[in-house]
Amino acid sequence: MSQDSFTEVTGTGWFSRLGNAFKGILAGLALLAIGVGVLFYNEGRAVKRAEDLDAGAGALVQAAADHVDAGHDGRLVHFTGNADTDETVADRSFDLSAEALRLRRRVEMFQWTEDKDTETRNKIGGGTETKTTYRYEKTWSEQPIRSSSFRQPEGHRNPVDMPFRSETQNAREVTVEAFELPQGLVSKLSEFRPIGPPVPDDPRYAAMGDLLYFSVDPQRPPDPGDPQIGDVRIGWSVVDPGAVSVIGVQRGTTLEPWTGPSGSEVFEIRAGTHSGEAMFGRLQTQNTTLTWILRGAGTIGLFIGFALIFAPLGVLADVLPLLGSLVRLGTGTIAFFLTATVSLTTIAVGWLTYRPLIGVPLLVVAAGGIVALVMLARRRRPEADTAGSVRPGTGTREAA
Repeated sequence: MSQDSFTEVTGTGWFSRLGNAFKGILAGLALLAIGVGVLFYNEGRAVKRAEDLDAGAGALVQAAADHVDAGHDGRLVHFTGNADTDETVADRSFDLSAEALRLRRRVEMFQWTEDKDTETRNKIGGGTETKTTYRYEKTWSEQPIRSSSFRQPEGHRNPVDMPFRSETQNAREVTVEAFELPQGLVSKLSEFRPIGPPVPDDPRYAAMGDLLYFSVDPQRPPDPGDPQIGDVRIGWSVVDPGAVSVIGVQRGTTLEPWTGPSGSEVFEIRAGTHSGEAMFGRLQTQNTTLTWILRGAGTIGLFIGFALIFAPLGVLADVLPLLGSLVRLGTGTIAFFLTATVSLTTIAVGWLTYRPLIGVPLLVVAAGGIVALVMLARRRRPEADTAGSVRPGTGTREAA
């Protein structure tokens, strides 16, 4: 990929840095509130979702796809069968059609992107010198990139819009033997297979492999090996008819989402043959993964919040750069322990609200974090405060 770069050096005075650091305290407090909110909400969400999935797995009824059993109407059913359609899905912009459940067109445009690396050096007196290197690279992107926001837009202009956009077409009438699949399930099928592109009778188009290239310049044919800014490449893929496994509430010959006691929904389809137990197991795994992702996001928000609150201390000490580094090391350690304590406490309170037997041990761990913070603070007391008094007549200090 083509790339170029330039570097600029800027300086910030100590008073400006100090003012920005104090302003950052407000952002830090906001992040603390958001982090606590995310952690507490996430624990309730995770417990409710797990309870709904357990309830759904217990209520699940095995059904046959080749006929509709009226006795299952209104119940949560699971069945496997062959998904098919009599329709032909089409991309009319390119005169392409396929006998498939779904047809996807993916469009990318060759554009400039901006990336930057920043290196900041503290100077004696509290100021900083920042060296920022901006790198510009040509790459394919599915979304338009606004070059007007680049630090150096000259020579790196991108088209404002794309001549084509990505889109997906679904067959409107899809059946799994005796059942009609609603669009809410059809749109969840994601096992796409690439297909060959159409080649319009136009010199601005050229095909290579599974992709169709389009030249933005009508006087220049596209060159897949040497694309120019604004050139476009397009690929098509389909979801073929085939075996699927489905979970949903039976309503006549169709299906609708099942709502659990806590309010979350179950409405699933997977390509291939899968048991109801395996499908619910996968949903439980997804719930666990999302729970840990949100825990991580909330915890990171807390740490950044505490770091912003303590930032003025580091800036004050930056009059001597080495002293500032030491102060930041100390405040970073405190921020870490505070983050661990607050996050564990919040999670424990969440579990106490929904599952007390697990919340109590977490509160004990959080209390241990508070004790660790107190012990750390005592160890940092000056040695003069912990030294013993001078023995009378000896002139020596007695160890405390």
